[in-house]
Amino acid sequence: MAGLKINLNKIQELPLSVQFVDKYMCQANPTYVKVYIYALRLSFDDSKEFSLGKIAKSLQLLESDVVNALEYWDTQGVVKFLKKNDDYTLEFCDIASQEPKKEKEVAFKKPVYTAREIDSTIKANADLAQMYKVAESIFGRPLSPSEMKTLYGFYDYLSLPADVILVIVEYCTTMDKTSMRYMEKVAINWSESGITTFAAAQEHLNALKEQNETLGEIKKILQISGRKFTDSEMKYINDWLNNLKATLDQIKEAYDITILNTSKLSYQYMNKVLVSIVTGAKPEVKEPIRKPKTSFNNFSSERKMTDREKELLKKQIEVLAKK
Repeated sequence: MAGLKINLNKIQELPLSVQFVDKYMCQANPTYVKVYIYALRLSFDDSKEFSLGKIAKSLQLLESDVVNALEYWDTQGVVKFLKKNDDYTLEFCDIASQEPKKEKEVAFKKPVYTAREIDSTIKANADLAQMYKVAESIFGRPLSPSEMKTLYGFYDYLSLPADVILVIVEYCTTMDKTSMRYMEKVAINWSESGITTFAAAQEHLNALKEQNETLGEIKKILQISGRKFTDSEMKYINDWLNNLKATLDQIKEAYDITILNTSKLSYQYMNKVLVSIVTGAKPEVKEPIRKPKTSFNNFSSERKMTDREKELLKKQIEVLAKK
């Protein structure tokens, strides 16, 4: 069990500074905050022997959790956490005049768990034990030690509850994304986005489903199949849906006018047409180029026109008839 020497404070109060709350606490993992406050409390008690194991036992954490928390606060400049041989030294810093380091400047250190630590936690936590059983049924096989560690990381360092973790596992599996690396990316994204309850997870998935259905309808309108939208296409589509608040009918109308006027799908042109439709301005519809009528032209055009072209030509004629 690793020893811990804490530089003792002499006053008999617990000065949890305003700077710590305002600058550091809100953006930190709740477990890390708990470890900091408890270690700060111990710094005022010279009657006890300290060790990382005893702190972990008191807080019902793993010893690795305590080490990860103190290493995190060390990177933030809140404490000085030093290791010498098998023991550690902890010193609290004066943070009143410090600025917190930006998260991007701090290299995220993923906790390392042992099989013994995880097994011990599972035995003491019925929800966690049930989570592993359900996850194995979703995968249709026993979990590997590496997969068990990754899922435990979702629970521990990402602070996601067991039911949300299972939602992630099932969601990724239904998309045939069964690699733990992909699931970890989803879990990190959900944790950072505040999707940390079962209700929030369900709401998020429903929104994704609705979004995918809408994108599918837009693909049909634009006659796109067999591929995903490109990033540049998605920029236009997101702007139409989120900023312009355009309906699918308006997008279809803008597409039809774009094809009539340009004979191709031009997102830049279609965007201008759609803006005109949504804002109530009358989009310009160009008159078709009239070719001399010959029996050959009539025969050739009739033979080559698709049903879609016939439909668009009919609409064009109707628009021109209203002028």
